[in-house]
Parts: sequence; C-alpha cells; structure tokens
Amino acid sequence: MQFIAPHAPWWVSFYERLTRRIKEPLRKILDRVYLSFAEMTTILAEIELVLNHRPLTYTSNDLNEPLPLTPAHFMFPGQENLSYPVHFEDNFCNEPTIKENLS
Repeated sequence: MQFIAPHAPWWVSFYERLTRRIKEPLRKILDRVYLSFAEMTTILAEIELVLNHRPLTYTSNDLNEPLPLTPAHFMFPGQENLSYPVHFEDNFCNEPTIKENLS
C-alpha cells in the first residue's frame, strides 16, 4: 500500500518534518524515562496542542495586528483562546529511567 501520491513526492518531506517535530520534544522531555500508557498519551496530546498552535503566517510585535494563523484555527474554529499546556518537562524528568527500573 502506497501512502504518497505519485504526483506529489514533496509529501515525503512534509511527513518527515512533521515526524521530526514530534520526536524532538519527546527526546528532550523523556530522555530514557519509562512511562505508563496514560502518561505517554498525555505528553503526546500536549505536544500535539503545542504543534497545532505554531504560527503558519507572519507574526508581528504590533498589538493592533491580527493574531497569526495556526492549524488550530482550522481544527477548532471559534476557539482562538486555547492556552498552551503548563510546562510539563518538570513532571517527568525526575522519574527513574528504564535502566534504574531494571536494577
């Protein structure tokens, strides 16, 4: 089964970049921490929220300019005031690593 359209080979780089944008925060936050399914689901949902609020258009420092367009504007129309999650790195950095759990 082929997931990439034959006339749109640029989709490969789009998916690779999107995958990288998810993997980088996971590596920085988790390092080698062993998580339960619920904890991993929570972290992925928070990363998804941050990625969906990244600006797609030019951002200005002028307060009179409209807010930048984000993917969340398309997914949740009318809910522009969604806030970012709290800084969740501190919640999981002190957890024991897999190696520590095995010893």
